[in-house]
Amino acid sequence: MRLTLLFLLIFLPQCLGLKALIYNIGIGKSHFMFTGAMVDSLVDRGHEAELLLAIWNPVAANNGTDKAGRVFRVEVEDPPLVHAGYLRPFDPPNNNFYELFDQSRLLFCERILSNSKLMADLRSAKYDIGLSPPYDSCGMSLFHMLGIQATAIFTATPPTFFVMESLGIPAPPSFVTADPRLKVFITHAGMNSFVEFTRHGVPALTVPLSVDQHVNAASAVGLGIALHLKKEEISAKKIKEKLEILLSDNRYRQRAIKLSQALKASPNRPQQTFVESVEFAAAFPDTSEYLQLPSVYLNPFVVHSFDVFAVIFGVIFTFLLFFVPIVVRAVMYSCNLPPSHLKYKHE
Repeated sequence: MRLTLLFLLIFLPQCLGLKALIYNIGIGKSHFMFTGAMVDSLVDRGHEAELLLAIWNPVAANNGTDKAGRVFRVEVEDPPLVHAGYLRPFDPPNNNFYELFDQSRLLFCERILSNSKLMADLRSAKYDIGLSPPYDSCGMSLFHMLGIQATAIFTATPPTFFVMESLGIPAPPSFVTADPRLKVFITHAGMNSFVEFTRHGVPALTVPLSVDQHVNAASAVGLGIALHLKKEEISAKKIKEKLEILLSDNRYRQRAIKLSQALKASPNRPQQTFVESVEFAAAFPDTSEYLQLPSVYLNPFVVHSFDVFAVIFGVIFTFLLFFVPIVVRAVMYSCNLPPSHLKYKHE
């Protein structure tokens, strides 16, 4: 009896657990760390998770977890994204990022799909669900080729969000912002640091460098918990002026603490929500059909509002065709002008 119970305790969780494949593109360290946290959450819940990482940016390359069953890393020599301007945020603006992004998508997707050994390994794993970020359509194409029925999109950040690589030995932001001695947090307003200083109730001086950091900084300023300083205008004098305002005006601190209390009291628990959502999606692969909006099935004529334009132009044409002549005749009648007068003038 005891042996049977021991057998069930050992093997039953593995029988009931899901097997997930998480695909991610390696842009910034935070992307790897986020998928690593996803793996940890699933494994801690009794599921099995494997990683497929396309290393777009080798500078930020790490697995983000040591709990993944297997980690498949797809790398190329001299990937396009290493030449992107966002890796050098203080250089003059460089608008080639989106071109390099498209090149990376094509290059890495071709490398993955053409690797017969990798595809065979992935296909033999029989995954219950595949998870992919929205930045790269290769993930969903891959899941389709592997025959994975249940799929889901995940994102830790707004679209096209990048976190700069840390310099030297990093000090974990959660330790820094949680320190009661901290009065002001100077940050580039990446999503990780944004979450940390808002959660711990610390006013911030934001110096956004690129992409979504400008939006994050504007949000913090709008909430009244931060001040903004453009990276092109950084100087000792301006930093001192901003810090003096944040330190002397207690309203910034009060608003930050109030926001922190609201965040901590929120009934939403992201980790639990993530795991339960994955379990639900794997159990019901057709969920997207149940929840799909009717707008997805609209034809191009309706999608681009041509039907609306047709009605508007039809109304305008009808007005010009019927009502304008009536108005003209009414005006001529009120002025005692015969219709021939207008015709004579026109000729």
